[in-house]
Amino acid sequence: ACVCLYSLLASESIMEAGMAAPTVKRALVHAASVLTTRDRERVLSVDMRPLVIHLLAGLEHAGVERAVVTLGHDAAQIAECVTAYRFTRLRIDFVYLTIGTVGGVWRNLANSVLAARTAFEGPAPLLIVRADNLYDPRLLRQIATAPFGTSRGLKAFALVDSTPATMQYASMARARHNKYWTRVAFADGDRGRAIRCGTRLGAFDGVVAGEVYASSPVIFDWLATLFRSSLSASLSDAAAALADRGELGRIRIPRTSTRRILWLPKSATNSALPSGLTVTPHGQRNSAAPPT
Repeated sequence: ACVCLYSLLASESIMEAGMAAPTVKRALVHAASVLTTRDRERVLSVDMRPLVIHLLAGLEHAGVERAVVTLGHDAAQIAECVTAYRFTRLRIDFVYLTIGTVGGVWRNLANSVLAARTAFEGPAPLLIVRADNLYDPRLLRQIATAPFGTSRGLKAFALVDSTPATMQYASMARARHNKYWTRVAFADGDRGRAIRCGTRLGAFDGVVAGEVYASSPVIFDWLATLFRSSLSASLSDAAAALADRGELGRIRIPRTSTRRILWLPKSATNSALPSGLTVTPHGQRNSAAPPT
């Protein structure tokens, strides 16, 4: 069965009663992936709105005040799209990741995070999100309220999906999809604290939704350390290092009573687009099946 990908901000407020004020007011948006533009002719859109705009609008409504957008593949095209939208409550800065010969870019999320390090001064935490994933904006609001300062030594938080459907899919995911699913295991006596994290865990309690994290700037230090040992280091590796030290917490995606999709990962978007989603400027109704 198909599930409609509704306009994420049009029909309902995400400022739900009782929700805490955001503690994270700046974000690093990885928009260097080839999937952000997909067909080289236009920025990938869902329901007539570019995917990167869905994300930035969700961040704005979540209370984020500044977004640093890292650009690689078709950088000028994405920057033009974002600039044309004219956000009024969200300051946007761009970091261009072109390297080496003309056309060479960094597309890895960990590279993207480390390259934007100088754009984040001071000790304030930041969100790390991908522009080639689709998120319900309420999830962005939820991770933006991560309890820094009152969290028993936790220095970062992962947005974790432990819903039955996601757990079943992650358990059965084929090996070639493992890299898209960072799995986490929690402490028996403290279910809000991760003790193991990685893409190859055999036993796990949840999956990091769309590689979304809220972290103190310590994430930059961990990535720099990991890159000194291996140029293939990933953000998942940095999260694993934090989990090993008991410094990675979780923000839980709530279980819903409906089959509404709360987030679509890169792998699901990538596989669904050719057959399920119509990428077009004409605004046909878009839909996609859950990951299979």
